[in-house]
Amino acid sequence: NNGAPNSSAGPDTDTRQSPGRWAVPDEVKERFVSVGRSYYFADGARAFQDRGKRLVSDTENTEVIRSLLKIAQERGWSDITVSGSERFRSEVWQQGQRAGLRVRGHRPNEAEQVRLARDLSAIYKWRGQSFSGTIRGNPGTGKGAGQLAYTSSPLFGPVRGVMGST
Repeated sequence: NNGAPNSSAGPDTDTRQSPGRWAVPDEVKERFVSVGRSYYFADGARAFQDRGKRLVSDTENTEVIRSLLKIAQERGWSDITVSGSERFRSEVWQQGQRAGLRVRGHRPNEAEQVRLARDLSAIYKWRGQSFSGTIRGNPGTGKGAGQLAYTSSPLFGPVRGVMGST
C-alpha cells in the first residue's frame, strides 16, 4: 500500500492519481506534525488537512498558506482557485503570484496590486533584472476563510481554508 486512501473513502480521496498527488515537500513535513493526512503545529493545533485534490485549513496563518503553496508547487499545480475569507484569498493571491502560480478566485484591490508590483520589482532588481508587466486579479467567488484548488476541480465543504487540484 502506498499510503493513499482506498477508492471507497470518497471523492476527496480518490485513488485515481497522477504521480505526486500526495507529494509533500520535506520542509513542510519538518515544519508540522502529521497524523494521517492532517498536519498540526507543535502545540497540537491543526494547521491543515491534505485531501489529495484539496488542501484544507482552518487558519489564515501566513506560514500555513506558504506551506500549502509549496505543496501545490511540489504537485505540479500551476493554475489554482482560491476561495474563503478575504484575508486568506488575498494572502494566497500575493504569495501565489510571487511563486509564479496563476491564482483565481481573488480580485485584488489597487493597493494589493501596487504592493505586489513593488515587491516583484524589488525581487527583479535584486536579481539584476527589470520588471514590467500587468498584474491582474480574478473575481473572487469563495466562502469561508479560504480554499485553494485547481480551477478544474469543484470545491465544496465548510472550511476556513482549502487548496487543491484535479
